[in-house]
Amino acid sequence: MGQDPLAQLRDIHLPDAISWWPPAPGWWLVGAIFVALLVYGLWRWLNEHRNNTYRRQAISELEQAWKQYRSNHDGQAYVKLCNIVLRRAALHRDSVNRRAIAPLAGREWFDYLDSCCKQAVFAGNISADLYEAQYRPHNADQAQHDLRDFHKASLKWLKSHP
Repeated sequence: MGQDPLAQLRDIHLPDAISWWPPAPGWWLVGAIFVALLVYGLWRWLNEHRNNTYRRQAISELEQAWKQYRSNHDGQAYVKLCNIVLRRAALHRDSVNRRAIAPLAGREWFDYLDSCCKQAVFAGNISADLYEAQYRPHNADQAQHDLRDFHKASLKWLKSHP
């Protein structure tokens, strides 16, 4: 009996480390869902970005008209240009009802613009008085205050209408 029976046993062998590749089928599914959601989100963002090009252009034109008004103080020209920009944006937004929108003027025009938003933007004296003011001379200080309100309301409408 010369040998120890325990000495004949081999040492404990640990299994190989579990590889992270290839992943389990569940991770493939999670990855595929993630990629699909990423592609869908990118597609939605690009589509929304493309559909809002007219809105960004209108806001840019309105800001440029405001800068021009601030330099030459021609309120009548600003109101006319602002109405043109708003009308183009409204016609682009609601191309199905162009024939009904195009002839609107005065209070009806601003009522239509307000109907496009959840909250009335052109309510009160901002709209009708200012729309009529483009055809008659008026107090310059009052006009500047009214035009500032009109400019803010126009920007708010362009940014918030659906």
